[in-house]
Amino acid sequence: MRGNNAGGENRQFKAYQLKEALLDYEFWGIVVLSTALCTGSGVLTAFGSLLFQDMGFDVATSLLFHLPVGALVFITIIGSGYLESVIPHSRLYIIAASCVPVMIGCGLLWKIHNPNNLGRVVGFYLISFFCSGWIQCIGLGISNVAGSTKKAVYASGTFIAYSLGNIMGPFIFNAKWGPDFEQSFLVLMFCFTSCFVLALGLRSMLVRENRRREREFGPPDTLHGMQDLTDRENKSFRYNL
Repeated sequence: MRGNNAGGENRQFKAYQLKEALLDYEFWGIVVLSTALCTGSGVLTAFGSLLFQDMGFDVATSLLFHLPVGALVFITIIGSGYLESVIPHSRLYIIAASCVPVMIGCGLLWKIHNPNNLGRVVGFYLISFFCSGWIQCIGLGISNVAGSTKKAVYASGTFIAYSLGNIMGPFIFNAKWGPDFEQSFLVLMFCFTSCFVLALGLRSMLVRENRRREREFGPPDTLHGMQDLTDRENKSFRYNL
């Protein structure tokens, strides 16, 4: 912990750290990213069965078509973690990149209306890539903040955003928009386009902040590495990108 300037553990609640977290643009960036990314779960939970039943399959067979989703989610999460471990400062790039296959999937489901077209199945499976971005949001909420109370606020905010996204997702597929749900996929494309732009914008702001700290305070040291200081207080803290 001293080496990465994340600070030591302190169980004392500090109101100023709560206030700092709530006024931090990075906190709200992670919250918005997590919420928007997790709306993708609505496609997997609310729309999947409808998609396969429209293709003429019964309920049992439709459920079987969901099995590859679990495998894809596992692969994308592991792959996302591996890429982040071998490519330095790639977290926000991975989040942005994860939005691209989801947008393509939404586009296929939006524009292809023939229920027997394989492109709709491919589009459905591409939605699974949102998980690779979501897992990086968790990492940002852990590694990009210092101060015990502030860390707890970030963790709570990320979990609330995850829950909110999972609640919102199924509601996007309103029955009155069926059977094609064009409006639903437009909403999802807007969400993931916003995620793409926000991830790159947040990265740009953090790069600028790291450069400012290097310019004003010089190379980071570990002098305050074990103190319960926030990332704003500890000028040796550098943000993970």
